[in-house]
Amino acid sequence: MDKAQRLLIIVALLANIAAIVFGYFNATNAGGFFNNRIEYLNKKYYQEIAPTGIAFSIIWPIIYFWNIVGTFYLVVSMCLPAYESPVNYKPTLISKPFLVFYIMAFGSAITWLFTFDREMLVTSAIVLAIGALSVCISLGISCKRVYDNLAALEKSNQALLWLVRILVQNALAILGTWLTLATFIGVGISLIYADSPSTEKAKWRGIVTMEDGSTIMLSILLGLAVAWFVFQNFICWRYFQGLFVTFPVLVFAYAGILVKLQNDENAQRNFILACVGVGVCSILFLIRLPLAIYRMVTNQGQYEKVAGREKLFT
Repeated sequence: MDKAQRLLIIVALLANIAAIVFGYFNATNAGGFFNNRIEYLNKKYYQEIAPTGIAFSIIWPIIYFWNIVGTFYLVVSMCLPAYESPVNYKPTLISKPFLVFYIMAFGSAITWLFTFDREMLVTSAIVLAIGALSVCISLGISCKRVYDNLAALEKSNQALLWLVRILVQNALAILGTWLTLATFIGVGISLIYADSPSTEKAKWRGIVTMEDGSTIMLSILLGLAVAWFVFQNFICWRYFQGLFVTFPVLVFAYAGILVKLQNDENAQRNFILACVGVGVCSILFLIRLPLAIYRMVTNQGQYEKVAGREKLFT
């Protein structure tokens, strides 16, 4: 482990702590950093793709807690011997590019709090997209590193393998899933509304109606969920076999939308679409879970040496 890697791990921990602190300030309107509360802005820029407010109050503490535990684990790992540490493991499982994009993801989450508070709608959507993309890149790097060392890890260090999968990769996956949803919410808002920081009521942009914009975003999100299922389970399944939280988070999000729209007679189209989302994502998870377990059991230890490295084969 070099000094740059050690520094990036500390910065990642600080980024997590900063996200928690500013998230608290934003939720409580404390500290004087923010002009508006999220609840007010969500009502002002109302759309039907956003889950009920209680869903955000539940999911963000889970995201913060899971990721802070993961980064504390990386900090502690700096002091552990190589066979117990993903940081000191040779080759390391926690690379510097992974840490850079990890920090960018939390930096984007913090930046969004300020841009959305200032009602910079397009900028907010772009910031969320950067955050979601950063999580995807960092997860890809991490999963590739684990896969490259999978033969040795499964043979002699299952505990280390699963600690990385649970505390690091799945913590990032839940953040990435929610940031992806937030990106669609942000894009929907920017399509429907114009920046309205000086008015009490949001200005319509005139591109699409609120209902149509929400329908477009819900449909694309559902299509993306199906595409991810195919990619994760049939194209690059070897790399992502330790990720399990994506579809439960999507089910939770769609359920939050159902709770919000259940008594709204004018939102029946998107209510039905959210019902479809709950059903489809539930089915995909019920396929994903046993399929992943089956592959882990049947493929464990089945390796062949190719080009001087251990490679899993089907």
